[in-house]
Amino acid sequence: MTITPVDKGYAFIKNNSDGTIDVLVAATLQADGNPDKIVSVHYNRPAVDLGNAVRTVKAGSMLRTSEPTLVRSEADEVVRIRVDR
Repeated sequence: MTITPVDKGYAFIKNNSDGTIDVLVAATLQADGNPDKIVSVHYNRPAVDLGNAVRTVKAGSMLRTSEPTLVRSEADEVVRIRVDR
């Protein structure tokens, strides 16, 4: 489910046991760093393409971007994450 072609928020990246990747995009973070106000979810994607300027931090069993990013998925189903400049 994606609300807009490009979503803005903190991207949470989860590796699945079958080799696919889920990406959740949250508009904000809760005080403990967990996602808040999820705006899109990309389930079972083959890959994630992180831009060179994107920084991630550990968030439990997932990684999350350290700042809000631009997140989009294209016809190849790869989720592309870029810094919002």
